[in-house]
Order: sequence, then C-alpha cells, then structure tokens
Amino acid sequence: MNNSISLYFFYYFKHILLYFLNTIKYNIIYMNQKKGLTIYHTTLRNIGVFFTLHLGVITMSYNKVINNTTINSILNIVGIVFLTISFLLSNELEEHRKDPNINVGKNLSNVSIIIHYTIIFMIVKMLYGLFIMNI
Repeated sequence: MNNSISLYFFYYFKHILLYFLNTIKYNIIYMNQKKGLTIYHTTLRNIGVFFTLHLGVITMSYNKVINNTTINSILNIVGIVFLTISFLLSNELEEHRKDPNINVGKNLSNVSIIIHYTIIFMIVKMLYGLFIMNI
C-alpha cells in the first residue's frame, strides 16, 4: 500500500514538473519572439525617422530656404547621410526579417522589402542628382 502511494506521488510529481518545464520553455520562446518583434518595430520606426529627416533636409535645400549654395550643398550631403543611416537600418531590418526565431508576419515582411528598395532608389537618385546633374 505504501509503495503504490509513492508511485502515484512520483507519477504526478513528474507530470507537474514536466508541465512547469514546458511552461518555462514556452515562455522563453515567446519572450524571445516578442523581444525580436519589438526590435523589428523599433528599427522600422527609426528608419521612418531618418527617412523623414532626409526628406526635410532635402526639401529645405531644394526650396533654397537658405540662399547660400555652399550651405545647400552641405544640406544635400547631410540628406544623403540621413538616407544612408536609413539604408543601414533597413539592412538590419532585413536580417531580423530573415531570422527564423522572429515571427514577423507577411505584411511587415512586405513592408520591409518595399522600404529597402525605396531607400536604394532614393540613394541612387540623390547621388545622380548631386554628382551627375551638376557636372
């Protein structure tokens, strides 16, 4: 009788222990995915900040808010720097998108691809306008 009680105890103890271990494992996986998704969203927001700074500085240079060609050229270069920072962040976003531990989703994946190629197009357009058109 005493033997059967101890067997039941160890049987239930084993199942309770396995339940808690699986819960901990699930929570670790969930937290890693949530952390990765948080980093993904933060990077996406930072891309938007630097892209907006680029557009503001380039618009200011194009509209000649400051009537000095040297300062307008410097503003163009600063705009390219902001766009380059945005491009580097979009490369990081691509790495996060391809990470199997982060469940990004189809829509956010498409958004990151569109942003990446838009930034590449803008960099080529800026460099062409700055160096080729001014020669």
